[in-house]
Amino acid sequence: MMSRAQAVVRQRSAQDLQHWLASLEPADLEAILYDWSFWARPNQLAPDGDWFCWLVLAGRGFGKTRMGSEWVRSLVEGPTALSAKAGAPARIAWWETALPMCAM
Repeated sequence: MMSRAQAVVRQRSAQDLQHWLASLEPADLEAILYDWSFWARPNQLAPDGDWFCWLVLAGRGFGKTRMGSEWVRSLVEGPTALSAKAGAPARIAWWETALPMCAM
C-alpha cells in the first residue's frame, strides 16, 4: 500500500515532479509538509465512521504512535486542506498561531 505522496512520485517523471512542485504556491507546499493524509499509507489512516476508539494491531516501525497522534490532531484541528471533502471548510493550525495561546 502506497501513501498519496508515494503515488504522486511514482506517477511522474523527475522533471514532471519538479514542474508540479514549482507550480504550487508556497503556502500549499508548506501545507503538504504537515498533511498526514498525504504522507500516510492507507492502512495508517483512521477507519471511516465516527469512532471513539479503534485498535491498531501492528509491529514495530509501523507508525502506530504517529498514527494515533495524527488522529487526535485531526479531531482537534479538523480536516486538513487535502483530506477535507470538496467544498468543506478545512483548516491547518500553525505553530505560530498556537504559540501565543500557550503563553497565557
